[in-house]
Amino acid sequence: MRSHKGKLPSYLRGISRAKPRASLHEIGPSAVGFGEFFKQYISEMPARSNLSQEQIRSKFEVALKDVGAQYRSLKLEPTQAPEFIEVFIDEQRNLILKYSPLSLRTVSEERIEAILLHEACHVVTLPDSILRVPDIGGDEMVAFMANYLTNYDEYLAHVEFVNRFKGDRRYEAFRQQQISLFRNFKIMIDSLKVMVNVSIETGQRIGQFKLLEYLHDITYDALFFYVAKDDSFLTWCKKHDLDELYIFIGWTFEDFEHIRSLGLPRKETQNKVIPSGVLSMSVNPFKLLILGQIEFAETAKVLHEEMMQKGQDTDLVELWERRRLLYEK
Repeated sequence: MRSHKGKLPSYLRGISRAKPRASLHEIGPSAVGFGEFFKQYISEMPARSNLSQEQIRSKFEVALKDVGAQYRSLKLEPTQAPEFIEVFIDEQRNLILKYSPLSLRTVSEERIEAILLHEACHVVTLPDSILRVPDIGGDEMVAFMANYLTNYDEYLAHVEFVNRFKGDRRYEAFRQQQISLFRNFKIMIDSLKVMVNVSIETGQRIGQFKLLEYLHDITYDALFFYVAKDDSFLTWCKKHDLDELYIFIGWTFEDFEHIRSLGLPRKETQNKVIPSGVLSMSVNPFKLLILGQIEFAETAKVLHEEMMQKGQDTDLVELWERRRLLYEK
């Protein structure tokens, strides 16, 4: 069971993360432990704020009140981990707001308020922040599905945030924070290209789930722009010849919109998100991230036919089959 992941500052998002992302992408000299490297890296960043724990608590309580959140208790927990800000919600509705004082000082007070408001949206869109991932085949598959379910929970918070606060000053601050993450998308894709070159030289293959991790890390942050009907991410994709990456993430957004429209209880909703994730795996993540091309696996048609014959999530299968046909060679 895994909690939704929090926000890292723009220069570290996509490079490393707290849970539920399963692994840390490699950064920094291998001789230096990640914790020390993180502290050194952060210490070199300019300070943009200096909030006390009580000030952070006060600002989050204001955000919780603004969203009308119902909860039993609130505890703040500073951490030395490279996570930025994330709220954990237990089954009794007790909240723990974890944050990194080192990271927080590098972000302006205005943006901190915006991120706290977005975190508060999780409290009103989730009964708790525990992801109940079924044993669907190996640790890597479970980790992938946890990430996919996490992306759906983040999408729900985006919907709440955009629908309720688009006219609020904190909306623009959050939008600018999300735009600042584009730099890391480029870092991630460039690092993958380096990994490809190394794999060619060494004869070692890059695993599918590593590629999927990068892809869905980008999806996690990019979904905001689809919910907001904001062209900023589309413009970035066009600039970097990644138009079809924009299309693919748009398919995830369409799936999430459809699933939300069904109005299912939490457990049934998660059971619907899982086949969406499985169906999305038919698209080659290597071609998508490195070449900017959508390519379906040859087995995708058979998978769709088998799921249709079983009457299994036929609404989602029909969506993915139409998409496959668009790119059939």
